[in-house]
Amino acid sequence: MRHIRLGEQVEEQRNLAATGREQSVSEIICDAAHQKRDDLPDKRLDRRLVDVVGTVHGRGGSARETGSEFVRILKRKNG
Repeated sequence: MRHIRLGEQVEEQRNLAATGREQSVSEIICDAAHQKRDDLPDKRLDRRLVDVVGTVHGRGGSARETGSEFVRILKRKNG
């Protein structure tokens, strides 16, 4: 367990949030910590690119042809 020092105004806001949401003060602090964590940019490249990396469906062939097939598909889709 860690102890943190909050100013009076922050403590008052925390207590109001807990009362208004019918949650414990601990739940309010945990929710705030999770929200901050979710707002931080992810440093791992694989996680940052997950929605832009996809699968290229080609007509088969060797791995040497994958790059040229990818370029062909991009040209077809982008004009």
